[in-house]
Amino acid sequence: MKLVDTQKAVAPYNVKVQLAQDKYIAALKDYERTLGDIRTIAIANGKAL
Repeated sequence: MKLVDTQKAVAPYNVKVQLAQDKYIAALKDYERTLGDIRTIAIANGKAL
């Protein structure tokens, strides 16, 4: 019974953690996409990164 009560107590925090992880992953994907765009421009101009 204590386990169930503990799981219910931490459930809202688990949701917040999951949302934070999702936002972090999305930010990393945006960062990588931007870096990829920069790389493409550099290659098109004959420059190495």
